[in-house]
Amino acid sequence: MNFQNVRIAFTCTSLFTFVSHRATVISKILEIRNDSDEGMLTMGDVSMETNQAIKVHRALGEQTRYRIVQILTKESNLCPADLESRLESVALSTLSHHLKQLADSGLLVSQKKGTYIYYSLHVETVKRFAPYLLD
Repeated sequence: MNFQNVRIAFTCTSLFTFVSHRATVISKILEIRNDSDEGMLTMGDVSMETNQAIKVHRALGEQTRYRIVQILTKESNLCPADLESRLESVALSTLSHHLKQLADSGLLVSQKKGTYIYYSLHVETVKRFAPYLLD
């Protein structure tokens, strides 16, 4: 690995750390409570919406997970073996980790049929937090 590759890898890692930190700071700023009866959002409403947005974008911030979502926008109800064959050099155990992260963020829904689990995009979540994926 030459110096240029190390610098690029460090820059990408630093950028991801910065974005993650910034998302955490933004979520703390938005946790402002408005107790008035004027129909304003309360802290719980804003915080839940913000936390969901942060989870979605953190999940999409990893290249393999982003590629999984891209595959599932074109084709739904895929099992991990189908996804593994479409991804290059991703072990099934690593793929399972990525699928769990995407499901925890609300981007994926799973359906068990027999011994297999099939994954699809949760379209409402994608439309709400990442509509650019459906273009």
